[in-house]
Amino acid sequence: MITGEGYKDKTPRSRIAAAWGYTRRTGISNSVRAHWASRRGKKVLVGIFVVLLCASLFVVNIIRFSIGLIRGQSLNRILIRSLAIEEENTPVVLLAENESKAAPELAGIDWAAKNIEDKWEQPVVRRLHLNPSDLKDEDLVMPIMYAMGVELQGDHDLDMALCQFDISPYHRNPEQFPMSRDLVGAFCSKNRLKHKLASVHAVDERAGKQLQPTGFIFHESRVGSTLVANMLASVPTNLVYSEPSVPAHVIHLCKNAGCSEETTVRLLRMAILAMGRSHHHDHFFIKFSSSTVVDMDLILKAFPETPWAYIYRDPVEIIVSNFQRGRGGPCIRAKKNAPKAVQDILETDRRGASRVSDEEYCAAHLTMLCQAALEQMELPGSKGHAVAYETLVEDVLRVLVPGHFGVSMNSEETARMTAQSELYSKARTGETVFQGDTEQKQERATQAMQVAAEKYLKEPTERLRLASTLGRSQLEIDATLRAQEARVYERTGSRFFQLPHCPDEPESPPGVPIMDILGNWNMDDTAIPPRHYNTLCRFDYQTEYDKALRYRDAEMPFVVYNIPEFDETVEKWNSEGYLAEALEGGEYTTQVSKDNHFMYYRLSKSLKPAGYIPPTRTERWSYDHWLHEARKSKNLSTDSEHYYFRVSDRDSPIVRQDLTIFTSRESTLFMKEPEMSRGIHCRFGMRSVIAEAHFDASRNMVSLVSGTRRWILAHPRECKHAYLLPTGHPSARHTEVDWSAPDLQKYPDFVNLVANEVLLTPGEVLNVPAWWIHTIENLDINIQCNSRSGDSTVGLKDLKRCGFFSHDK
Repeated sequence: MITGEGYKDKTPRSRIAAAWGYTRRTGISNSVRAHWASRRGKKVLVGIFVVLLCASLFVVNIIRFSIGLIRGQSLNRILIRSLAIEEENTPVVLLAENESKAAPELAGIDWAAKNIEDKWEQPVVRRLHLNPSDLKDEDLVMPIMYAMGVELQGDHDLDMALCQFDISPYHRNPEQFPMSRDLVGAFCSKNRLKHKLASVHAVDERAGKQLQPTGFIFHESRVGSTLVANMLASVPTNLVYSEPSVPAHVIHLCKNAGCSEETTVRLLRMAILAMGRSHHHDHFFIKFSSSTVVDMDLILKAFPETPWAYIYRDPVEIIVSNFQRGRGGPCIRAKKNAPKAVQDILETDRRGASRVSDEEYCAAHLTMLCQAALEQMELPGSKGHAVAYETLVEDVLRVLVPGHFGVSMNSEETARMTAQSELYSKARTGETVFQGDTEQKQERATQAMQVAAEKYLKEPTERLRLASTLGRSQLEIDATLRAQEARVYERTGSRFFQLPHCPDEPESPPGVPIMDILGNWNMDDTAIPPRHYNTLCRFDYQTEYDKALRYRDAEMPFVVYNIPEFDETVEKWNSEGYLAEALEGGEYTTQVSKDNHFMYYRLSKSLKPAGYIPPTRTERWSYDHWLHEARKSKNLSTDSEHYYFRVSDRDSPIVRQDLTIFTSRESTLFMKEPEMSRGIHCRFGMRSVIAEAHFDASRNMVSLVSGTRRWILAHPRECKHAYLLPTGHPSARHTEVDWSAPDLQKYPDFVNLVANEVLLTPGEVLNVPAWWIHTIENLDINIQCNSRSGDSTVGLKDLKRCGFFSHDK
């Protein structure tokens, strides 16, 4: 730059001469001097600069465009704007690719409601029931409206910044986007879209189904919380926010605005619910930043029913981790303006807190977090659970997710979470195998760190360990039950409405009103619903044999699985051609009904009412004949003829030869009194066949070899509501009520019956105690084999009160 006293006062010629003198001193060539000396040269240089700048910006945008395509970024941002139709005061929404396109439509308030559907651009394609295997499909797209930030409007409303992008890359590689800000930085433009929360709620059906928070994660910092978030995010049905800015912003804005606690809690609830909206996810988790722990009471008041976890670690290791990249870290960021809680811990004022050593201040800060978590965890009815870093992965898989958060995981989801746990949680540039560093941190700890940890954190850490130990046993029980649910879900696609109650000392399973069971799933419907009322316990034969034995001796119904010798039979009988060859050439008992309902009857001279028409007829069929007819059942109506095929150990040697669980001469779990056995009977069911509700006088073990059956059982005391046909009737012991279409005017007391429901799948054995009323629905082609072993007096008194006085079969 040419400067000098009196330069501006010189004539143009003098200025040129001054410029020449400057260039001589700086060594610039004559040609350049000439350009500098002319105004035209200056304009040319400016023009060249502008052209180069534009070209650079063009190249940068081309690169960003290419990266966006590679990462699956949604290039068209969806702008959400809300309007109010004055006539109806109804919020309506316009989605456009950009603001300029939307502006003409937004200009008039008299926008007609009938045009809404024409203007709407559906932001996402609904895709349900995603599995981890879907992530292998690189073309899988999961668009989502993602919350980026909020602004407070007065003290009663919020504006939220939203961005739409494809979240599937996050589910594929959570470690590359360990924080919410990484997703925002990778996929969202600088033009954040603001949208009032009230309007967001008005369009939740189109922007996505509303998810309630499944679980919250709080932590001390540097304790593996990001790893937990990544493990959860590796399952595509989990919507996970990892340290999002929205909740912290709401709290901060409300503090600055002087909001009441009630208002803050309400706005937090609005904001978090707005975050939990998705077409693709079933569960919603938030891992909060460590700084949010001091305000966690507000979050928990907003969502008092949401279970939460607090992750902690050996305090020395946390302090070392905070200092490993130099002097600092999250624990000393507020040292110059220490919170009142930290001052109280240090027993000093704000000025004194700023003068203590960094190690001591860090320990006091961590103590503040622990105390805040413990205060909430020790409240009556708290939903909190402490998780130790030392057993983090095991606890997440076995206790936290299935037991505490109540999420059933199938084997593929568990495997994916396990694989994710082996990666470094913040590998933004690519996969890095995680290396444990507990020993290294202990070795790097200075004496100052150890003294500070001992002084301030010993007591709260011990309280956290105690809370973790006390809560773990019940959570392990819940996790076991969730594992059972996951097993059923993996086989049937149906979850439980509630977990069964399975105490060590047998108790009768809690019943469910029969109309709730049938209202959720009609008996004539073979399509398995998303949820069913499973209330029976399932026991692993390998690990819970003694418990199953106690339940059997107490005459309680239950299911047992993982039976090696029976699993071999299941595999053999389901192998192609085995049964066809084994049963070839024989003809076997086949019951034929005019519709899908089958009711046992017994006729004799003394049991033949006038005008009585037997409900079924008996024929002799080959196995191939029955199988041919059964395969047509997919296209049969319930009013068409149905067939029930039977083979016993008297009909074919393979029954006794293969079903060895029923052939022991000594008492076993499956045969309490083997000497009272009446043989082994296998019933081959076709789709839609229903065995009408009835009771039997002997205990019965029912094994399922193939297919799926639905059982509904009721305690003998329910006979007073079941309208059982009396002794003397050909179908005595059976109910008069058609459970697929109960006539409540004719049988009004039927609504008071309570029952238990269970789905039986291959390899499982159901214990049906004597006298229990039960009905069976065949959901597909299946094989069930059972054997009886003695009777019982438990429940007999209840049936006597209903008019049954003998062991009538």
